Amino acid sequence: IDGSLSRVDAQGNLRVKTQDGVLTSQRANVLLGTQSKPQSILLTGGVIYSSDELLRHLKGSADQARITFDSNEQPENVVFLGEVQIVERIRPAGSSEQWTSRDLTAGRVDAEFERSVPNKSQLRTVEAAGDVHLSMADEGGPTSNKATTYLSGDELVARLASSPEIPPQ
Repeated sequence: IDGSLSRVDAQGNLRVKTQDGVLTSQRANVLLGTQSKPQSILLTGGVIYSSDELLRHLKGSADQARITFDSNEQPENVVFLGEVQIVERIRPAGSSEQWTSRDLTAGRVDAEFERSVPNKSQLRTVEAAGDVHLSMADEGGPTSNKATTYLSGDELVARLASSPEIPPQ
């Protein structure tokens, strides 16, 4: 026995600040491995995540979220359940006006990540199920029109490519 924590349970107005954003919920069950490194977290009760970076704004909410981590404490998989909504706005580096937004609602969203650079995971695959609605909008600049695309269905699978225009932050 090395004295490491193996499990942490918490409840009541939880707030976790990470290098990428802020996560809140009412309850958390954290399983830890050797040297108290996180293996998985189960969050329940009004889960909210927000991140406000220079080129990317993200806000998500769900009834429940389960996050699993790789050996370097980076997220590998996140599963959101129950009235999931994720809203993201991004803009290319060097553009002060043109934003692109995505708004996803579903009953379940499964997000797979891969390591893109040391200590940073990048979203690669998103699978959504249960009354899925996705809107994607190019908000354009002051002289262009807003273009919006709407998708809906029972299931949606999206594979994301890395973008040289949007560096990891």
